[in-house]
Amino acid sequence: IKMIIKTKYIRGFTLLEMLISMIITSMATIMMMFVFNESQKKFFNDNMELDIAIYCNKSIQAISKLVNDITAPIDQQQDWEGNNSYKLSFYDVDRSGDGNEREIIIRLSNTDGFIIKENNTDVTNTIFDGLLINGGSINFGTKDPNTQTSYVINDWGIEKLTADSLYHRINPSKTNAMSLSSYEIWMEIEIQTEKPGNLGSETLYKYKKFSTRSFSPGLYLREKSKKSNNQTTDI
Repeated sequence: IKMIIKTKYIRGFTLLEMLISMIITSMATIMMMFVFNESQKKFFNDNMELDIAIYCNKSIQAISKLVNDITAPIDQQQDWEGNNSYKLSFYDVDRSGDGNEREIIIRLSNTDGFIIKENNTDVTNTIFDGLLINGGSINFGTKDPNTQTSYVINDWGIEKLTADSLYHRINPSKTNAMSLSSYEIWMEIEIQTEKPGNLGSETLYKYKKFSTRSFSPGLYLREKSKKSNNQTTDI
């Protein structure tokens, strides 16, 4: 009697094949981690730039509303922390309908955003009706350790519009009054990003500017009236 024994062999991984598999898996994991980290950095930068855009647009729009109600040409003051500073006289109407003329100074801190002073009293929140105007979650000038990016307020200004930048086909007799009552409010943010270079890390600079124009009808009528009275007196 012949016994037939069937033997089955299960072939496994050799040591070399296991090493190759581990190397491939490690490389794939490292690549995925790199892509994930870069995606996280881009996500953070995009979110921060969106926050900055919202902050800057809110700021210049809030200041623009004040400029709409100015009763005298804006007076530039001495620089504060290296930034422009301006004195505004405007007619303020409260919620009950009562109005009075106020004089404020708008300053800009490199770290805390806009600051409004009235007789050396901080009235920032009062002027802007509680609008968060001090940067909120934005830490200007602070470098993020993960992205190595800093966001810095580079400059800002309230500039009087000249005849060249005013509306087309404006009557020459109205140019002076229009110029005194028309302004451009703007902010410029400097984005500093560190990147590895041939000689160590290097900083890349990118600038974003936000601006709007504002016009004070009350001041225009006052300045136009002054010119008309002067012409009448000359005659």
